[in-house]
Amino acid sequence: MLLDGELRGQRGDAGKDGRDGLDGESAYQIWLDAGNVGSKADYLASMKGKPGDKGPAGPAGKDGAMSSADVDKMVDSALSDVQVGGRNYISMGNTVPGYVNANDGNILSPNSYSQERTSDYIKIDSTKIYHYQTWIEIAAVTDSTTIWSSIAFYDKDKSYISRLANGYNSVTIPGIYHNDYLVDSTNIPEMSAYVRLSWRTYGGTNSHAMFELGIVAHDWSPAPEDKVTDNHNGTITVNGQQVDLTNVAAATSILQGKTLDIIGDSYVANNGKPISETWHYKIATQHSMKYNNYGINGNGLVTTKATGTPVVNRVSTMDSSADYVIVVGGKNDYNQQVPISDFKAGLVKLIQELAERFVGKKICFFTPWSIVESETMNIPLAQYSQAIEDVCGAYSIPCFNSAKRSGILAYSGAFQTKYFQTSTDRSHLNDAGHNLFVNPATKFLESL
Repeated sequence: MLLDGELRGQRGDAGKDGRDGLDGESAYQIWLDAGNVGSKADYLASMKGKPGDKGPAGPAGKDGAMSSADVDKMVDSALSDVQVGGRNYISMGNTVPGYVNANDGNILSPNSYSQERTSDYIKIDSTKIYHYQTWIEIAAVTDSTTIWSSIAFYDKDKSYISRLANGYNSVTIPGIYHNDYLVDSTNIPEMSAYVRLSWRTYGGTNSHAMFELGIVAHDWSPAPEDKVTDNHNGTITVNGQQVDLTNVAAATSILQGKTLDIIGDSYVANNGKPISETWHYKIATQHSMKYNNYGINGNGLVTTKATGTPVVNRVSTMDSSADYVIVVGGKNDYNQQVPISDFKAGLVKLIQELAERFVGKKICFFTPWSIVESETMNIPLAQYSQAIEDVCGAYSIPCFNSAKRSGILAYSGAFQTKYFQTSTDRSHLNDAGHNLFVNPATKFLESL
């Protein structure tokens, strides 16, 4: 090819690689060649320059984790006026017999009947809110039986300031009585740093006291300092003394001290066995309720073919001052095979009668147990239970459908043998069977 007057041939093949050159000197050697003396470490140290000028401030970083002390301080501040968990500051192991004298703050000997007890000194913050509760078990009532407790205040040196007494509520029937008292800046004297709590026990093993921080009152629990053993049967042992937690909880229940009317068939009358064995009687007793039983064995809710005047025509005989009204039945209407349409019509009339007599009161129904495969009638019992639930629902009356949610297995031979009055009985619980139903029935009544 002719380029600019030159004549060139085609490009030849690539030549072979040349030999490697000699290694150059290291940076350290160059440093030595420059007249420096020292080790490689000295050389590396010499490479550090002088500090530069201070740069501008960077942007603010994210908040770091709080120290445990900061967390404790923040939580204490946030919870100063609310409940912090129901911690009981009254250690039963540190209580003494007697009560605080209002005149000088010393402990007086207990009365042989009311048997007072007093806590040790409990440190308080006078700017905060506390709850003081007592549960007093009274087995026998006299004209002098009253519910009483007191709060004595002391300064930082445990010098007596004053005492507040509360209660004096008269008692007419045995039971466990609950008293709740709010302690705050409106009744805590200035300079108060300690309190001592006194209360009457009447010798009851289920008489207790609780002093806790916050505006929300909790059910009784032992103090962390107390020695507690769970007996796994609804009781605990505190410092060697057995406590029935069911009875303690009952004292704070909404049912406490109310009046209960119950009407119905042998589920109510108990088929010749003692009324005291029934679940409804036991609930009333646990909660110190006035108890009126209008049960008739073999009675129907609406049918006149069963024993006695049906419930629908007996409402007027019931105590109209009752706070809770329970209707139990349907089994004998089933036995008579009352048409469901007639049964529902009768239920409507019954509910209307109850609503007129018990204005603003808690009215509810309980259906018969389920017998499922034991069924022999043309109209099964389940349809009567469902009819009760449906009509109650239409009229805003609470209904506990025992056929669906009671846990009473009236169709099981083994269950009948253990929990019914006879091994072939499908209606009438024995004492142990009634005990099974106390808890679910109580929770239902408390929910009304």
